[in-house]
Amino acid sequence: MIIDSKEKFVSLIKTCSCILYDLDGTLFDLQVAWGNIQDYIYNNYKSEYGTEIPFFNRFYAMFDFIQKEKGKEVTQFYLNYMKEQEYNAVREKMFSPTWLTNEGLDKIGEMIRFDTFYGIISSNFHETILEILTQYEMLDKFHTIIGRDDVDIAKPNPEGILRIINAYNLKREKVLFIGDSIVDEEAAQNAQICFIYVEDLRNFLE
Repeated sequence: MIIDSKEKFVSLIKTCSCILYDLDGTLFDLQVAWGNIQDYIYNNYKSEYGTEIPFFNRFYAMFDFIQKEKGKEVTQFYLNYMKEQEYNAVREKMFSPTWLTNEGLDKIGEMIRFDTFYGIISSNFHETILEILTQYEMLDKFHTIIGRDDVDIAKPNPEGILRIINAYNLKREKVLFIGDSIVDEEAAQNAQICFIYVEDLRNFLE
């Protein structure tokens, strides 16, 4: 269910036992040059294998194509490249005043029960997530973190969400996922949990 009104949000937050966050675009704006990373992968793949990766609207779909065509080892090569580029870009921009954090995080914490479970479901890599949360003293807010390298298939596949739900025996109707993209929304729908866009959240908390 998509939470698209303040009334729905207030009703859910009273009984919600788990809040899952996306990272980039939701808690932070990482400002990684994803387009440059994608261009490198497309160009390198064409140079190495003589064929082109088809254009996909979704960033991670190119890895599904690579795995189908060339297997896990080649796919991991390109994932490792992206991981390195992502981590370096984040380190360069750490503490930049243009980074955005979601100030609603603490406000939500004040509205719900003390035993509420917090987690992160992100397409960013685990090491990058840990680095950011540690530097911004937010790591202790989260019980679990699922990054791109912690799952076999990226969002909108619900693998990461379902792993948390099953591991901690959570009730789906009491789980809320907060994100910024259609991929996040579809991942929530595929996992049969509630979803709210971070921009709507900020408006509801004003």
